[in-house]
Amino acid sequence: MADITTIGGLIFAALVKLPAPAECEALQAWCARMQERPSVKSQLSMSAPTDASA
Repeated sequence: MADITTIGGLIFAALVKLPAPAECEALQAWCARMQERPSVKSQLSMSAPTDASA
């Protein structure tokens, strides 16, 4: 549950352009590993910004 909650928060933070602090190296490394998981990749593709003018 903790991984799901944390990655969800970090995905949202990225959407609103709020990066994790640079000194949180372990968190950033964990986030990078999580983003390679198929389940997270599918969520990232659904939350990617779209071009509303198209």
